Amino acid sequence: MASRVALVARRRGGRIPGRTWWRGATLAAYLLPAAMGDASLAGLPPQAGLYACIYGGLVFWLFCSSRQASITVTSAISLLLGTTLGDLAGGDVARFGALAAGTAFLTGVIALVAWMARAGAAVNFISETVLAGFKAGVALHLASTQLPKLCGLPSGHGDFWERMGGFLSQAGQTHPASLVVGLAGLAVLILGKWLMPSKPVALFVVVAGIALAPLLDYGALG
Repeated sequence: MASRVALVARRRGGRIPGRTWWRGATLAAYLLPAAMGDASLAGLPPQAGLYACIYGGLVFWLFCSSRQASITVTSAISLLLGTTLGDLAGGDVARFGALAAGTAFLTGVIALVAWMARAGAAVNFISETVLAGFKAGVALHLASTQLPKLCGLPSGHGDFWERMGGFLSQAGQTHPASLVVGLAGLAVLILGKWLMPSKPVALFVVVAGIALAPLLDYGALG
């Protein structure tokens, strides 16, 4: 590990090229807001997503030789954490935070042991069918939890069918301004991915949303 740190320090005379700085800034501008959103999916405060991105990447950097690896939180992991620990915490916020921290620590220990045992090839035994089903479940869960936010409605509770039923029952109370802003962002993301696949369109959407915040006054719009 010490030799790896020394090697990175000596690379390019100890300087980071300007293009690498730009790529890092672009990734951070897109990743940090997404991480805060994933933290909310897990039922944790926004700063938990920031800590997971920053410290997770720093620790993984010591054990990884790839220059393209990206370590961050994901919506799937956040959902698993939130749904699993929610029942164990029993509504106690402090207990939920402690359980989440303990889970993160144990996950890191297991990952370290797997790295030492060279057990990464085990993922090849997970079939595509299982992965497709898992991704479909995550997509449905995200849709049922984020559709109310897109329409400016309070989020529902319960399982998928209960959340969707609650959303449909109050769809007539959709907040027009919230829906327009959300659909505009989605349209830019979809069209940008199609028309400019090599450009960081998501970054543009994030920057535009921040820049328009004082002009649109989201709070006054509801």
